[in-house]
Amino acid sequence: MTLAHALPVILVAGGLTYALRLLPFLVVDQMRGQERIERLGRLLPGGIMIILIAYTVVEPSTRLDHRALLGASVVTAVLHVWRRNPLISIGGGVLVYACMEALW
Repeated sequence: MTLAHALPVILVAGGLTYALRLLPFLVVDQMRGQERIERLGRLLPGGIMIILIAYTVVEPSTRLDHRALLGASVVTAVLHVWRRNPLISIGGGVLVYACMEALW
């Protein structure tokens, strides 16, 4: 592919990427206060955590230590119930998993 053919493709892809990232900021005021959006905001963090746990458990890695996985999952769940902060709960779970992997 020559530069003459690649440049339009790059420009279109860049424009679409920019537009898709700008779109939420343009409609945020119109969506504020809607019941569906509020419910989605409450359910999405927990759903993301479930997806991450399912992906980790199903991962066909042969090196996966289930003790470390179980310990980190419990710490993540407890931190999330206690603090309701996904950043703290995910960070704490990753830290516990890394420490348990290093010790065992």
